[in-house]
Amino acid sequence: MPQAYRLCGAAQTVMKKILAKLTFLALLLLLLSGGYGLLLREWVDPRPWDNLIQRVELDEQSFPKRATPTTQSHLPHRFTQAESFDLLLTGRFVAGEINSAYGLWAGTTAVDKPLIVWVTPTGYAGVTHGESWLVPLAPWPHVRPEQDNEIWLRRTVVEEGQELVTLRLNRELFWVGEVAGLTGEGGTAVDIWGEGPELRIQFQHIQRSE
Repeated sequence: MPQAYRLCGAAQTVMKKILAKLTFLALLLLLLSGGYGLLLREWVDPRPWDNLIQRVELDEQSFPKRATPTTQSHLPHRFTQAESFDLLLTGRFVAGEINSAYGLWAGTTAVDKPLIVWVTPTGYAGVTHGESWLVPLAPWPHVRPEQDNEIWLRRTVVEEGQELVTLRLNRELFWVGEVAGLTGEGGTAVDIWGEGPELRIQFQHIQRSE
């Protein structure tokens, strides 16, 4: 009998350990399906904010016959210093010199330091802020030379005077950092941008959400 009791006690101890491990795994799965799951989805399947404020349908855009950056006004809203927002621009190279570039322009006329996202027909990408390169123009594996390219800019106002900018190309993280001078007295203007003679870009749409 004492031997049987010892065996029974050992079996109960083993069962308790198994139940404890199963409980831990259940809690871990619950966490993953909640907050940690959302964090993981932000990296694996990032999505713009749900509250769509404005969407402007675009068509093919032609840029002047000079090799200078040119912006064209399509999103009339000007963002204030207190606004966090998502901006998505989709476009594809149609014709022009192969060494041209196009993309998203954000800035203010009060401070001549716009943030420009560059995409080229040869698969290069880069980011400038004023005259400085935040990301030097270089081959980027997620650029689609002969297809639509989606540029996604997210500005998050952390606190007054402090803004965090996140840039994604075709939903892949491209650059994150703080950018000063995007908002001036007239607010932040956002537009499409192109550089190159005889350049034609098929833009699909530009939209903002918050």
